[in-house]
Amino acid sequence: MLEVLRAGPDREAGPGALTLTFTSKPTMRLVAQELLKALTGSAPRDRSRFYLIAALIDLLTGPPRLLVIDEAQRMNSDCLEQLRHLHDHPDTRFALLYVGGDGCWEVLSREPMLRSRVFRRLPFRPSTATTSPR
Repeated sequence: MLEVLRAGPDREAGPGALTLTFTSKPTMRLVAQELLKALTGSAPRDRSRFYLIAALIDLLTGPPRLLVIDEAQRMNSDCLEQLRHLHDHPDTRFALLYVGGDGCWEVLSREPMLRSRVFRRLPFRPSTATTSPR
């Protein structure tokens, strides 16, 4: 399934998947800028957060996508709210998946606006099986 998602945003291959990882406590502008860069393949010419958000809304109204935020425990409240705003916009079409390590659930569960939107929490444990390299 992941191969289909990564194949691209054309209708025959299915929705596209984007995975983004941010440094600790990114700014709202940085999140918008990096997401726009990931969607378009180039750095945006205007660095205004309001321009970036408007451009993102326009781009995210296209084909369905999966946006994966890795190391989500690094996100601050403002950035999580910005992603929620983009996701809740009536015209955008993307699924949002937060992935993270230690402390991720604590960060996400502190956000009142996410409590009713988190569909499922899936904890993973380290694998105990030992496999030899091929």
